[in-house]
Amino acid sequence: MSNDIIKDEIVKQFKKDHIIDYTIRETAAEIMVSHISYIFDFNYNFTLQIIQENDYINKLVNRYKFKNEDTKRKIQECAKIANDYIKQRLK
Repeated sequence: MSNDIIKDEIVKQFKKDHIIDYTIRETAAEIMVSHISYIFDFNYNFTLQIIQENDYINKLVNRYKFKNEDTKRKIQECAKIANDYIKQRLK
């Protein structure tokens, strides 16, 4: 179990630009969000298809147990955005 938090600025960057400023990441949870954001840089749909078929976003998110409810909510929100992005790209 982790007490990590995710700063609002990290989620804001994820939603707006999909690029996380690495200099402001401080917790493992924030690093996880930045790792999820890598999907926005993939150029080939084949790669996104593999991620979707293997449910890699959700597997990554579900590997960690966060105590902080706000952190849980933010991680799930970012995962949903990422999964929705993949679905949209693969249409």
